[in-house]
Amino acid sequence: MKHEGAVGHHGAVWRRAAFLALLCIALAMLAKSADVHRALFEVLEASREVIVARPVSGALLFVLLAAVSAMFALAGLSVGAFYLLRRHLK
Repeated sequence: MKHEGAVGHHGAVWRRAAFLALLCIALAMLAKSADVHRALFEVLEASREVIVARPVSGALLFVLLAAVSAMFALAGLSVGAFYLLRRHLK
């Protein structure tokens, strides 16, 4: 009976790994998309115009964009750390 639980756990690990791999592939394809790339450049170009035209507002916009970027990076690291710790503690 203990062996059946180990096999079930092993299958769950492979399902999670497959899901994570598919998610990484989907995100890589999204990042490679010309439309997404163009949209990011449009946001950066609009930001550049604000930064040049209005120094104070531009500085605030720059800080806001940097904060959003940091939040996405932290969220990604947190999710990865959560799954690693969860697996380690089981």
